[in-house]
Amino acid sequence: MQSYDFKNSIGFIVNRTAKVFVKALDSELREKVGVTFGQWKVVVMLSMQDGITQKEIASRLGLEAATLIPIIDKMEKEGLVVRQVDQAD
Repeated sequence: MQSYDFKNSIGFIVNRTAKVFVKALDSELREKVGVTFGQWKVVVMLSMQDGITQKEIASRLGLEAATLIPIIDKMEKEGLVVRQVDQAD
């Protein structure tokens, strides 16, 4: 019976490569643009649909609201986003 070599499996290699890529992208964004990768993803969502709710951003990014809130809090403090109360809520 052949043993499974997890560290050389395609899934593990792709996952590890993706993490290295995201870390490099985050570093580049911080240095050149002054935002984190997480903040950049929020900006992309807002550029596609201005006025989108935090709940919808979290859903589209596959995040829990509790993970997204500190990102948006920091962006608001830095003047990158403006929160508005939804009158329909």
